[in-house]
Amino acid sequence: MRKERLRKLPRVVNWNMSTNTKLYQQIELAFWNWFIDELSESKTLRRLIGLGYRLMADKRYTQVCAAFWVTGMGGICFGILVALLITSLR
Repeated sequence: MRKERLRKLPRVVNWNMSTNTKLYQQIELAFWNWFIDELSESKTLRRLIGLGYRLMADKRYTQVCAAFWVTGMGGICFGILVALLITSLR
């Protein structure tokens, strides 16, 4: 089954399309064709997408992520500041 699906992968560049179609648009279309096919075939990918959607829809999860991010960035800035102070005081 997997080998058959690999043979059906879309070509990235379709030279028959109009000349106004940009290469990145063709690549984007090829990606979404592949992604939609994978999404329809893979139960695991569907479950991961659903889990990610449920987590991002939960405001508590978003607030906890923001708090971790702010704390982490504060720690990095503090560490850089301490390193700069130590090197300048030598």
